[in-house]
Amino acid sequence: MQVRAQRVLPGNNCNSGIGHLGPGGEVAGHGGAFGAKGVSPRVIDLAFLSRITGKLSIDGDIAQLDAVAVERYRHWIAVHKRIRHLVVQDYHPLLPIPASPEDWDAAQWSAYDGSEGLDLCCRITGVVSRHIRLVGIKQSCRYRFTNLADGQTTGVSGAELLEPGLPVNLQEADAILFRWEKSRA
Repeated sequence: MQVRAQRVLPGNNCNSGIGHLGPGGEVAGHGGAFGAKGVSPRVIDLAFLSRITGKLSIDGDIAQLDAVAVERYRHWIAVHKRIRHLVVQDYHPLLPIPASPEDWDAAQWSAYDGSEGLDLCCRITGVVSRHIRLVGIKQSCRYRFTNLADGQTTGVSGAELLEPGLPVNLQEADAILFRWEKSRA
């Protein structure tokens, strides 16, 4: 994942290409991603999420992708275009560096003016849900969070985000990327 690379290489200087996985999800090349027919959308999503905060490149023969993979590629490329301006602005690690597979990782990228941002949360094993405290949140504001994998949105008060924090549920070996914006109301 490129989450921690932001500490040494700001924003879009990080790069690792999305390569190919076999039908069972096994890596089929050193690029470490996916592409063969029959790869699940979840595997595709994780491949993009693990690289979304850096430069985005795609390796291999994309003409061999099935329709499901093509649609997920299109989705994540469009997401990357909408969020790439944020990954070169403020970066905040939200949790300590993971020391074991049970430890979650989370980071935030936000606009300099605090009007919008991204939160990426990752889990390998360990607890299924937790609250993540964000940086720069105003208690008196409301925020709209959008899950960038499926487009679902929810409104949350700044007070809730400060205590107990953003509620996040992840299955094993999973990640989620939220885009947030201050609400007008």
